[in-house]
Amino acid sequence: MDAGGLPRWVHSELDIGEDVVSPYLWWRGFRRLDAVAITHAHADHMGGMAAVMANFRPRELWLGSDQESAEMKSVVNKARELGVQMIQHRAEEQFEFGGAVVRVLAPDAQDESVKKNDASLVMKLIWGNTSEFAVNSLGARNVYGHPRREVLKRLQESNTKTYRTDLNGAVSFYLDGKDVSPRLPLR
Repeated sequence: MDAGGLPRWVHSELDIGEDVVSPYLWWRGFRRLDAVAITHAHADHMGGMAAVMANFRPRELWLGSDQESAEMKSVVNKARELGVQMIQHRAEEQFEFGGAVVRVLAPDAQDESVKKNDASLVMKLIWGNTSEFAVNSLGARNVYGHPRREVLKRLQESNTKTYRTDLNGAVSFYLDGKDVSPRLPLR
């Protein structure tokens, strides 16, 4: 889900997808991805997706937002070039994927919000009798003020164990149908 990137106003030759995300996935032993997802159409979430798709050749690209932007057009064009099927997901959808059940929680099809973050793709994955903890994907000392206190409060009130990439790094979850085992990177 998401492939990082740099905000438009940062001028850099660094390609987060090629130089950060792909090497990490190769290091973890991944050679192919079944599906990739973009939460919303901001460059810092999807800027690296073209490289990730080129390197890992997913069958599907999951999208929540259909908002047009120069960055999104670039990703969509790369997906078409590689023959990746693009699938738009909306709240209340549920489908099976690789033995897991995916329940789409957002974006709401009725939401006409102009804020891209408010139209983010949010999913719950369920494997057997287990379902995922929450992960807030954000950079340390980010300029956006994430994570939002309201979001953290809602997660706490729902007794959802929450991990944050700014504090915990790249968290992996192992599900066996009975238990979920989160694994934090070695520091």
